[in-house]
Amino acid sequence: MPKTIISNSLVSSSSDCSAGEKAGELLQKAVSFLKNNPEEALRYAVKAEQIAKKNNQSYELAMAGKIAGNVHFNRNANDQAHKKYQSALKPALQAGDDKLLGDLHYNLGRTFTRKKDYQPALEHLLKSLEYRKKLPTREDESASLNHIGQVYWELKDYDKASDFFRNSTELINPDEQILLASAVYNNLGNALLKTGNTDKALEAYLVSLHCKEKLGKDDSIATAYISLGNLYFTCGEFYKAAEFYLKASKKFDKPGYRKMAATAFSNLGSTYNELGNDKLALQFHRKALKVFDTEKLPEEEAKSLNNIGNVYLKRQDYNKALSYFRQALEIKLMKGDNESLAIAYNNLGSVFCLKGNLKAAAENFAMSVSHAEQTGNKKMLLENYSRLGDVSAALGDYENAFEFLRKHCKADLELYSEESRNRLTETMVRFDVELKTSEINQLTELQKVQKEMLDRQIRDKLRYMNLYRSKQREVKKREQAQKALQALNKDLEVRIEKALAEYKVQQELIIQKSKLESLGVLAAGIAHEVYQPLSAISISINNMRNKAQKNELTSQYLSNKFNRISEDIQRIRQVIEHVRLFSREQKDNHLERIDIHQTLKDALRLIGYDLNRQGIKTSLNLAESSPVSVGSKFKLEQVFLNLISNARDAVLEKQAGKSAYEPQIEIRTSTRNASVEIDFTDNGTGMSQAVTDKMFDPFFTTKNPEKGTGLGLSISYGIIREMEGEISVLSEPDEFTRITVKLPDLQEKR
Repeated sequence: MPKTIISNSLVSSSSDCSAGEKAGELLQKAVSFLKNNPEEALRYAVKAEQIAKKNNQSYELAMAGKIAGNVHFNRNANDQAHKKYQSALKPALQAGDDKLLGDLHYNLGRTFTRKKDYQPALEHLLKSLEYRKKLPTREDESASLNHIGQVYWELKDYDKASDFFRNSTELINPDEQILLASAVYNNLGNALLKTGNTDKALEAYLVSLHCKEKLGKDDSIATAYISLGNLYFTCGEFYKAAEFYLKASKKFDKPGYRKMAATAFSNLGSTYNELGNDKLALQFHRKALKVFDTEKLPEEEAKSLNNIGNVYLKRQDYNKALSYFRQALEIKLMKGDNESLAIAYNNLGSVFCLKGNLKAAAENFAMSVSHAEQTGNKKMLLENYSRLGDVSAALGDYENAFEFLRKHCKADLELYSEESRNRLTETMVRFDVELKTSEINQLTELQKVQKEMLDRQIRDKLRYMNLYRSKQREVKKREQAQKALQALNKDLEVRIEKALAEYKVQQELIIQKSKLESLGVLAAGIAHEVYQPLSAISISINNMRNKAQKNELTSQYLSNKFNRISEDIQRIRQVIEHVRLFSREQKDNHLERIDIHQTLKDALRLIGYDLNRQGIKTSLNLAESSPVSVGSKFKLEQVFLNLISNARDAVLEKQAGKSAYEPQIEIRTSTRNASVEIDFTDNGTGMSQAVTDKMFDPFFTTKNPEKGTGLGLSISYGIIREMEGEISVLSEPDEFTRITVKLPDLQEKR
């Protein structure tokens, strides 16, 4: 495409010239946006087309159609692209611009190729070639020849394809037109390999590889590796082929290249099958088959099925091989690809031959020959002639056997002449030498880098020695300063220890105060716990007095009464002892085994009376086994009392003014993964996220000052963390609050 878009084919007035300049400017903008912003390119092209049509500007009108067609072509909208290119031909003819006409016919040829309509594709491409031959540069002409070769490749006419590819290479310089050369030489190598010109194919592949290495694109280099692998595979150099296929698979090991990676896997599978590693061969073929099936690529899927059949054929599992070959043939028959069908029938013939069904083998080899002759695949023909000769001889048809073996000898001489073999060997050796030379150059460069690094290290060490000497002088000065600093640190440590001791005392005082506050709140419950057995003792004494007055006392009666009075006194003693132990200062860090369920029951015994008196329904759901933890029993009981008290306050606050509301508190324990979880759930007022974020902060409270200090939950948090546990909260405003205490369970750990 020219850098400036100026029509010189029409003589226009001054007003037309200004309009032409405007259309040209719009087209230049369209070209600049074509690659990175196709929508904007299309918008400018449409505007330019409108102006050019209004002012009868043929060149600009044709250019606008070409740019719009390119946008549609890049979107795979072939029909729209074809329409734009076709509409641009007439104004391009009027403008008489050979470059533009060559481009339009070339693009039309590409749209027909994409639709697999090869006859009109060839017509347009040959037309583009006529116009491009008139141009001063040869690059566009080379591109047309290359695409014509691709059409003949699709038609399986490999001789013609290789002729056009070769003509294309003669018009370009690989050192200048690197991108085009990399594609054309690769295509030429593929066609030459199909026609049996292996030595020439290798030369073409090497030129393509060098071009792609200059471009530095991993996917292009990987494609070149696959081509070289195919060549070495064809020549029976399977280890070398595997080396290149592995290189390609590593280059394709990234997102967006699944299909190409699958091609490398498929080729690796075939190579490993030839090397006798059938297990690895199957792994690679099935990996490739999975990708081709997912990506809906039936032709590649058929190749993978065929390759798997080859593995089973080599294993001598003929029934499985036959099954996979027939699956591949079904797909290939739908596509009608002569080359693929030639391979499929050849494989079926091989299986029937090994199974002893020579008649079926001969029929399939003959079908393979028929399709191979239509493609010009000389290597396939060579193999089929040999097989048909052997089978015909085994069937007693010596006339046909002689004819096929004669054809085989002729094809063999054409394909594998001594001169051709020598050229191939020479090229392979030259390529290996080139690779080794490249490796030696890289090692030499590496040695230079290592020497520079060593010199740098020596210089650095000398500099460090000088620094070390100067630092030694500084160290002596610092030692004196450090002694003074150590004295200050020692004094600071003493002061910190003293401050920590005072802090610990204050913490104990706060915890003790919180306990006494809890006992004050629970005084009614404690009194109730003591009052019940006292009442029972009083009643028992009155009964004994009445019996004595009536002279009805018996030894059995007195024994029963004394036992019951002793039990009640023991109950009072336990309550008082529990309150005494709970309320005393816990100054030591003595640890003990804690029965979690018993501690919960003790806490509920203290507060249960108060809950019942205020009509709060309390449920206690305990796990089957009683969990055991380590810590201070009375500190943990203090935590439980605090959480139950908070739940009580929440449900009572919600109950105010709600007659139908039923306040509830549920306590549940569960064990899992060497831990015990105690959930305290109430259906009270709940809390917002802002409150739950701060609820464990010291002195934070939502209650009135006379009802709470804001220390209870903070102390509870500290006690649970001290026991290596966790405490968390889940709440919804006006719905519920669930506080979960999680502690280590010694029962589970044993």
